[in-house]
Amino acid sequence: MITFWVVSAMLMAGALLFIVPPLLGGRVRLEGSADHQVANLTVLRDQLRELEGERQAGEIGAAQYEKARGELERRVLEESATVESAVAGRPPIGLVATIVLLLPALAIPLYLYLGSPEALNPAAVAARASSSEGHSLTPEQVEAMVEKLAARLRETPDDAEGWVMLARTYNALGRYQEAAEAFRTLTRLMPADAQLLADYADTLAMARGRQLSGEPESIIAQALELDSRNVKALALAGTAAFERADYAAAIGFWERIQAQVAPDSPTARSVAGSIAEARNRLGASGGSMTTASAGGGSPVSVSGRVSVDGAITDRLQPGDTVFVFARAVGGPRMPLAIVRKQVRDLPFEFTLDDSMAMMPAARLSAFRQVEVGARISRSGNASPQPGDIDVFSQTFDPHSSTSVDLVLGAGATLSAAARTATAPEPEAATVAAGVSGEVTLAPEVGARVAPTDTVFIFARAADGPRMPLAILRKQVRDLPLQFSLDDSMAMTPNMRLSAFPQVVVGARVSRTGNAAPQPGDFEILSDPVRSNTSGLELVIRQEVR
Repeated sequence: MITFWVVSAMLMAGALLFIVPPLLGGRVRLEGSADHQVANLTVLRDQLRELEGERQAGEIGAAQYEKARGELERRVLEESATVESAVAGRPPIGLVATIVLLLPALAIPLYLYLGSPEALNPAAVAARASSSEGHSLTPEQVEAMVEKLAARLRETPDDAEGWVMLARTYNALGRYQEAAEAFRTLTRLMPADAQLLADYADTLAMARGRQLSGEPESIIAQALELDSRNVKALALAGTAAFERADYAAAIGFWERIQAQVAPDSPTARSVAGSIAEARNRLGASGGSMTTASAGGGSPVSVSGRVSVDGAITDRLQPGDTVFVFARAVGGPRMPLAIVRKQVRDLPFEFTLDDSMAMMPAARLSAFRQVEVGARISRSGNASPQPGDIDVFSQTFDPHSSTSVDLVLGAGATLSAAARTATAPEPEAATVAAGVSGEVTLAPEVGARVAPTDTVFIFARAADGPRMPLAILRKQVRDLPLQFSLDDSMAMTPNMRLSAFPQVVVGARVSRTGNAAPQPGDFEILSDPVRSNTSGLELVIRQEVR
């Protein structure tokens, strides 16, 4: 407080220095001017005496004398008036003293009245802050604002920014189901936004009891297809793999995060802890990174070079997106691995490997027939769009040492018919995929479950990740029942029954409704069968420990 008043006094003194000296200096100048004018009067009086002498000596006539005298008298009158005004214009010392006294006398009361002296008191500031907390928005006011925004978006459904605000607000309020619906609308408005898709998957999982399996995992795969380096999508993909006990896949996703964040960042430390836990569990289960990461085979990679034909360079923009990808032939068209660059990077070398897999069960090493393609996309959308330019290689086995040379615009693109004719299809695509049979409940189990308990019937790859390829959801009251699983029930586009020669079919009674096995559930798993098997008989009797 004392410091404030000392500084204020110094400021007022500075203000007076700007006011007082000019006033005093003005007075000096006025006095000097008056002295000069008095001298002028003296000269004029001398001239008048000389005129009188010339008239008496007869040097000038009466008419000339009167005219000259009149002129001198007029000039004397003017100079006399000027001297009086100059003397009268001198500022009195009293006025200067009054200003010096009045400035602080008025400034201090005005500050006390108009200013905020209490702001100099920390205790008063804290008290004001505490009292202002009571004026924050109430939950009812927040809800009203949210409902108002939702109503406006119903009238303007194309307002992407509004939907983003609504989705994030619902998330903050814990209204995950409504947030997921808002994100669903956003993905239709902005389908090529990987971060948005990752946020959508996270919210949808929260709405489903923190479960990433099923649709959330499919959305994560879409996000990684658009941006294989998206940190949130990689984190969620790793968590989903960890939940289904595919620890090697989880480690692979999380290591991709480590490769792009600062080693000492909070994200890096969190990921390192998750990787350590996954490695411990992988070792305890008797698995290894080599066997698990390849889905039962050896890790593979495909490398090559992408360039562009000079004839089409004038049609391209440096910022256009270039996708380089590998995909299975005769099966799902979702990329097994993908690299994203720009036209300005052409030509460039590339490598595609299992670490770039969109999904744990969709790796290069899981397939024997693949093709590599490159696409220039003006929209930045990974899915083909009108106006895109692409090129595809011949079909080959990724387990062999193969180098691919792709020249965009050089006429290397093969038609669908030509690729089918030249490429032998894998065994899984030569059969009509689908398994069917009957599920019943053992009598000793029937007494221990409720009619409304959930029954999951599913098929998964016999050799590879444990994520279901197809799934049915029923209730105990529906048993016994006939079932059929086929490609239309696939959890993700690249994880269909037809993509795997052998599968395991299972049925599980879940008391919690959780698709992942929980202690106290009852289940039955078949031996490995072909993916076009019918007539299976599944009797649920084994308790999950």
